[in-house]
Amino acid sequence: MDKALKVIIAGGGIGGAAAALALLRKGFDVEVYEQAAELGEVGAGVQISPNGSRALDYLGVFKQLEKVSCAPEKKEFRLWNSGDSWPMFDLGKIAIEKYGYPYLTVYRPDLLETLVNAAREIKPDVFHLGQPVVDIQQDAQSATLILQDGSSATGDILIGADGIKSTIRRELWGPDIPKFSGMMAWRAVIPMQNLPSHMQVMVGSTWIGPGQHLVNYPLRDGKLMNMVGTVERPDWKVESWTVEGTTEECLNDYSGWHEDVQSLIKSAPKLLKWAFGTGTYEKMEQKQNFSYGRCLPPYFTFPCPGRCNGNRRCRCTFTLPGAVSQQP
Repeated sequence: MDKALKVIIAGGGIGGAAAALALLRKGFDVEVYEQAAELGEVGAGVQISPNGSRALDYLGVFKQLEKVSCAPEKKEFRLWNSGDSWPMFDLGKIAIEKYGYPYLTVYRPDLLETLVNAAREIKPDVFHLGQPVVDIQQDAQSATLILQDGSSATGDILIGADGIKSTIRRELWGPDIPKFSGMMAWRAVIPMQNLPSHMQVMVGSTWIGPGQHLVNYPLRDGKLMNMVGTVERPDWKVESWTVEGTTEECLNDYSGWHEDVQSLIKSAPKLLKWAFGTGTYEKMEQKQNFSYGRCLPPYFTFPCPGRCNGNRRCRCTFTLPGAVSQQP
């Protein structure tokens, strides 16, 4: 029997875990190297459209994830000051009837946990934690990760899924210089019970206003409400996912907006500030490795595909005829 090709993956987030699971199900030998001491995700929401749900079903985790997710009845636009609403599109049963799968809203830690558990069921020791990648080497036959502790890991194929500050991306495309886009986001996950009763609904809302917008939708079987508010602001350029802002500052950014928006902000236990940036790259070189997820050059995802991108790439990349062959 031919020996399975070995795939090494840099990064154990949602993209890396999804890639590992897809490859393990295809019979590849997979090792994932993650810099963090334990696997975890930023506590935020992600919207998974029906094509993303289909990809999760291919990965064998759709049923498990559906149990801890929400399937909103609909999505709607709302006007920033009056609160007037008009339909964006219907979801729920209509999405299933039309596309065969539901539109889900998911808590990111739940998505990661589901993918990780499924991968470990196939290979218990697939994830190697506390292993930051500092460099890569490659030739015509293999690719090697150089780890911070001086050790290395070699495989037939290397996948870069090591996030926004990716070592793999740097080696593929050269150094990148982040450029602030002029936009930042306020993010929060709010216990549903903290909100007024009329807001505790299975509906996704996109609030539209001058120079900014705000999105909210339910998570974790209706126990949480996700909030993301995007603002045009030239003054916030900090490259971080975890900097906290104040309620007063966020309310100031949404001064004059509808009382439901004010309620979301006031009910948030914590408000995080994310700056949006783009990058420029000096070269485009690719041999034994490829990358996806946040490891790719940044782009804006206002249609909210979220983690669908990584999950769909797993399904497409590893099912296209000849895309990844077991033959050396």
